[in-house]
Amino acid sequence: MKEWLLLAIIGCSLSLIIFIYNFVIISRGSDLEIIFCDVGQGDATLIQKGYTQLLVDFGPDEKVIECLRQKMPAYDSVIELAILSHPDLDHFGGFTTIASQYEIKLLAMTVSEKKTDVFKAFKASIVAQSIPVFFMQDQICFPVFDSGELCNIWHSTQDILQKELTILPAETLLSALNRVNYVCNEDCNDLSLVTYFKYDKIDLLLTGDIGEKTTQALLDQGMIKDVDILKVPHHGAKLPLFDEMLDNAIPEISIISCGANNRYNHPHPDIISSLESRSGKIFRTDLQGTISFSTDGVNLWQTY
Repeated sequence: MKEWLLLAIIGCSLSLIIFIYNFVIISRGSDLEIIFCDVGQGDATLIQKGYTQLLVDFGPDEKVIECLRQKMPAYDSVIELAILSHPDLDHFGGFTTIASQYEIKLLAMTVSEKKTDVFKAFKASIVAQSIPVFFMQDQICFPVFDSGELCNIWHSTQDILQKELTILPAETLLSALNRVNYVCNEDCNDLSLVTYFKYDKIDLLLTGDIGEKTTQALLDQGMIKDVDILKVPHHGAKLPLFDEMLDNAIPEISIISCGANNRYNHPHPDIISSLESRSGKIFRTDLQGTISFSTDGVNLWQTY
């Protein structure tokens, strides 16, 4: 077992209980909002209720701040939980700007990393702001807001890593981050966290940038189930088994987060064709900008 895991396991249960009580369960506001920020070619999903926020991914650059300022309540400068799905720039690039303008109570992230200067700067900003880190691993669920649940249902490194909850206080963070050595120098997509969020009767599946390998594993293990909202993997890139994913997810709403006229030509025409035949409504940030929904836990409606 890795040395940093030994340091972190002591007291992790108590830390998680304190986090759940102080930062997640106590939330104000009648309706929950689910917001897919227009960050160009990248991902950033804001889920909030009243003055409590959960932010999944941070976009490629500072553009995410526009969405946060527009959608978060005035004078609210705290994000209770931030989650990084995987170490690609289009998912973490906006973090340093966010951390300089908002207090982040807890950062949950994958244990994989890239040995690049921009990812080193990301780690340095975590340490500079003394942000506690929670390394998410497979099959972890905890309560969120007043009647919700957040689950990490997959991490592709789960066969190599110790399956234990890991929370690190900020003072041990620098050495711990430098010892996280599951490095993906090229393609990190299949190392994405896959996050399932449920609020009463409304559910959402956030798929990061998963590819064929992880999609197949999720299908084989029956982890893709009927959801109200699906965040389409990898900005709508061509994905084998996508039809099978849709047949299991049966989403009423599908979201594609991508940049206008992006160099990857996302979304792929095959993905759009599959969505048109198997999904309900299709929303795209490149065409519609930031996309927002509200829910009371039973009904779900678009907001502007």
